[in-house]
Amino acid sequence: MPIISPLITSTLRPGSSIRGGPASGPLFVLAWLAFACVILLSAFQTSATAQTATSPIPLPSPFTPVVDDAQVIEPATRQKLESIYV
Repeated sequence: MPIISPLITSTLRPGSSIRGGPASGPLFVLAWLAFACVILLSAFQTSATAQTATSPIPLPSPFTPVVDDAQVIEPATRQKLESIYV
């Protein structure tokens, strides 16, 4: 963020520049900010696309949503929980 605030303030003050020269005017700064926004948005798009991929860990066959290794859940309760889950 320390880089962006001088860029924004230079666009608000006409004739001011960060480094000097023709590539430091308000149009250049706005183009640089637009480029940074495009890069950030494409990074978010990539992460959103990656989340929709299939899991590398396969589901167990047969799929049992309720695992009761201690055998403390009654069979009727287990069936009800499985029906709710499925």
